[in-house]
Amino acid sequence: MRASMPPVIFPSSKNWIITLVIWGTTALLLVLLVLEIQGSGGLAGKVAVATFLLLVSGLLLWMWFGTYYRVSGPALYYRSGPIHGEIPVQSIREIQLNTHLWSGLRPALGFKGVVIYYNR
Repeated sequence: MRASMPPVIFPSSKNWIITLVIWGTTALLLVLLVLEIQGSGGLAGKVAVATFLLLVSGLLLWMWFGTYYRVSGPALYYRSGPIHGEIPVQSIREIQLNTHLWSGLRPALGFKGVVIYYNR
């Protein structure tokens, strides 16, 4: 009987540009939220704008804190906020380290990383 390996979790590398974009945008949206709440205007408009700003900020923070990769059993699982999926380990054809992916699905917070080619 083969012992199963415990799941291994790898956090995403975080590039300084992506860090600046996510945290800068979140800070700007929160400042706009405060200004909108303090401003004059109808309650319905304030609620609509506040809801939108909070949803976008939440999405950005979800991506920041919720991007990781997990190898568990026969699959590699990935998650970046609402984007998630799995790749069967047996279907992986090639792995390239420290390279750029300019097209395709890119659940990552850095520019250089691991590019996985698999049967699809």
